[in-house]
Amino acid sequence: MKKLFHALNTLAGLLLTTLGCSVAQAGSSPIDGKVWTQTDKIEYYFADSSTPPDYHRSYSLTVTKTEARIVVDSYGTTLLDKTYKLKKGQWAKAVEALKKLDIQSKKKGKAAPCSGGTTESFYLYAGSESLFRGYLDNCADELSTMVVGSEIIPRVLGFLFPKPVEELVNETRVW
Repeated sequence: MKKLFHALNTLAGLLLTTLGCSVAQAGSSPIDGKVWTQTDKIEYYFADSSTPPDYHRSYSLTVTKTEARIVVDSYGTTLLDKTYKLKKGQWAKAVEALKKLDIQSKKKGKAAPCSGGTTESFYLYAGSESLFRGYLDNCADELSTMVVGSEIIPRVLGFLFPKPVEELVNETRVW
């Protein structure tokens, strides 16, 4: 049953990407195809809003050609740190799925920062060279430097983990 749930969740994420969850905006530009070819490491960070420690969950996903790692924390206290080996072909599938998101970079607006919202950061690397840096401010969107649906990246990368990312994060909560 858990495998079926994981498969359906992954399929739902991929369907969302296929249906176009990102929206191109004036002044935005897609990630160049050459960047995707050179990329050998993907990083994604979700910073939770200001909530009490029992509820606060920030996390990072780091994916290389050989492994996927998730680290979940609450205000600096590590609650989960797991690394999973990738199976043959998973890296290529992950890159292809992210390409389909049509992630766009854009210039940051001049909005005033607001407090309490969640933020997301997304990075692509070739070795130590940064190929793409994107930031999504879910409180003051004009401060964002990329265009993509909120929290869609971890759903797309979810097939690299034994359970959906959201489920792994929720397992660190004390209910």
